[in-house]
Amino acid sequence: MKSAFALLLAIVANSFAATTITKTNYHGWPNSYVLSNGTVEAIVVPAIGRVMQFKFVGEDSGPFWENRAMDGKHPIPASKEWGNFGGDKTWPSPQDDWPKVTPRGWPPPVAFDSMPVEAAIEVISIRLTSAIDPHFGIRTERVIKTKN
Repeated sequence: MKSAFALLLAIVANSFAATTITKTNYHGWPNSYVLSNGTVEAIVVPAIGRVMQFKFVGEDSGPFWENRAMDGKHPIPASKEWGNFGGDKTWPSPQDDWPKVTPRGWPPPVAFDSMPVEAAIEVISIRLTSAIDPHFGIRTERVIKTKN
């Protein structure tokens, strides 16, 4: 019985060993994370609620557009101007309904694009949780994880 448990523990440990989550300062945003399985990596920036990049390890860029002029900046919730950071974000859909629920059709609802999200580091994933949007009354929760 002892050896079966040790074998199972070794298998579980090895399946998680390939995934790493490293805290970093990504283009001026401290407390960002690199989630990697050794082949690909996702760059997660909770300060702006985005996955800023998804790329092969060692590559300089990936498919997500990034606005280098916005590096290290933070959204302004009360602003009528929208700062396009790039990356991947979560917005409620359909967008045509925004003016029915919020006092404006643009920029996006504040909890989805103007506020930081909470990042919880889990064994092989990062869970991002937004604040409750004052107009929609909902929050988003995203789990970013690698497949080993």
